[in-house]
Amino acid sequence: MPVAQTEAKLRWEDGVPVSVAFNDPYYARSDGLAETRHVFLDGNNLSNRFASAQTFRIAELGFGTGLNFLTALTLWRKVARPGGVLKFTSFERFPMTPAERTRALACWPELDALRTEWQDGRLPDADLEVIHGDARECLPRWQGAADAWFLYGFAML
Repeated sequence: MPVAQTEAKLRWEDGVPVSVAFNDPYYARSDGLAETRHVFLDGNNLSNRFASAQTFRIAELGFGTGLNFLTALTLWRKVARPGGVLKFTSFERFPMTPAERTRALACWPELDALRTEWQDGRLPDADLEVIHGDARECLPRWQGAADAWFLYGFAML
């Protein structure tokens, strides 16, 4: 039986969202954007891999704030071939509200324009799919594939 969708329960510590259920920040308190670039983009060699791809598929466990998606799309737009598409699938059991995501991403104004495009549904170079539910149940039914996985499940304190 599928687990009912439940919104994230958050507390805020110095502007950083922290999961009440897991007592875990959604990103590094020091610099979540730098953390995302180091762990996910550099860790997967995405700059080089994006440059040679017409389509690239990323799958992720835990969409959270959307920071990983926006950071990957920023790099995609810098290095990928014109006309290419970044396909991003994320599995999220405890989704944030749009207002919470906006608040969580507010400390990176360089992402504001891209975040607005995403919220307005104007991403011609990206296909975002967020699958709501427990990944243990949703992932076995997923028919997709991924060129890279984002599996980092916690933030550095």
